[in-house]
Amino acid sequence: MEAALELLANDGYYASSISKIAEKAGVSKGLMYNYFESKDALVLELLSKGIDEMLEYFDPNNDGILTEAEMESFIRNIFMLLKKDIKYWKLYYALFLQPQAFKLIQDKYTNLVPAFIGILTRYYEAHNSKDPVNEALLFGAMMDGVGFNYVMNPSLYPIDNLIDTILEKFCYIKNNKNEKT
Repeated sequence: MEAALELLANDGYYASSISKIAEKAGVSKGLMYNYFESKDALVLELLSKGIDEMLEYFDPNNDGILTEAEMESFIRNIFMLLKKDIKYWKLYYALFLQPQAFKLIQDKYTNLVPAFIGILTRYYEAHNSKDPVNEALLFGAMMDGVGFNYVMNPSLYPIDNLIDTILEKFCYIKNNKNEKT
């Protein structure tokens, strides 16, 4: 899977055949098929693993409600995941831009987005947002944009410098702390 991740992230979905992945991994093509029935199955496994890891940090107690602490933890952990495995996230963003590859995860992604936006909307409703749906959508787009820019050029996009600003604008933690003092 590491060899597949590296090839797919660097060369793209179409240029990374099972043969190339097997060669990079130092195994036979036949052995690859013992583990994955196709390149698509391998890509789906890679993407699902990363998406599932990300979701572990969002609403960790699965109650459908985000607290300020859960929101802060989610934001910090997403940035930690980006930095920890930049190759994976490079692949993640690249595959979203390739129609054939996106079809592999479209069902999973399409089902997750409304639930994700719904939980965020309730979070912003609880914080008296003027437009909680649009704030939830904006938050999601902003996080995608920050992630995309970071994985494409980490030296020019220092995400650590953005964390406090994102927390202040989207998490309400800093606002609440300032109100109490």
